[in-house]
Amino acid sequence: AVVSTQSGHYGRASQMEVQGKLQDVSNFHMGWINERNALEERCSKMQADSNNYLNMMDRLQGELEACKRELTAVGEKERQTRVKNKHLASRLKQEEDEVKRLTLMMEHKQDHFNHEIRKKERETLQLKERLSKKKEKSTDCDSALIPLL
Repeated sequence: AVVSTQSGHYGRASQMEVQGKLQDVSNFHMGWINERNALEERCSKMQADSNNYLNMMDRLQGELEACKRELTAVGEKERQTRVKNKHLASRLKQEEDEVKRLTLMMEHKQDHFNHEIRKKERETLQLKERLSKKKEKSTDCDSALIPLL
């Protein structure tokens, strides 16, 4: 093998120099193999991470869809509850109006009955007074007739 020496001349390389150069090439080759292995390992790890992320993304997408369906169902239930609440509020208003109407009607009838009772009481009192006066006249007449007998 022809190699340049330090003096710049070409000559036969010593066996030591050749072994040194072979060692350098071997070291370079081993470094390259180690770097390639490290890169392959890193690539494999990144591919596993990517698969994990894809699986996680699929799972989260499923959860998102389930949440959207649940949210839609809850929204529909809320809407139905609002409609039912509105209907019940309307019925309550109708019932309250009916209670007011009946209460006013009962109060009116109670006032009328109270008026009738007072009227009947006055009539009864007047009748009692008339009866009492008739009894007095009758007693006076009886008293006047007793001496005649």
